[in-house]
Amino acid sequence: MLFPIQESAYVARTSINTWHRCLGHAMMQSIKKLINQSMVTGMEAKMEKNSAAHTHCISCLKGKRTRDIIPKKLDIENPRRLHRVYSDVCGPFDVKEYA
Repeated sequence: MLFPIQESAYVARTSINTWHRCLGHAMMQSIKKLINQSMVTGMEAKMEKNSAAHTHCISCLKGKRTRDIIPKKLDIENPRRLHRVYSDVCGPFDVKEYA
């Protein structure tokens, strides 16, 4: 028994900023290309009046942040032990204990 082939089961309509977040903060030009050239079936975006809203994506801005440079030479004349300690600090972590 043959069933008719359906071209698209669902059509997802949402704002381009939502697509930006859902697609891992992809560039807006890439998302528009996906939609305009029909590279993805069932993907539609509402073009927003304020197209500059995506430039203020907090996650994208944080991802482009840089850290301070760690000096390669000491800038003090008489260094002593543990005068300056460098470490990666993060946490605390939730750790599951296995019995």
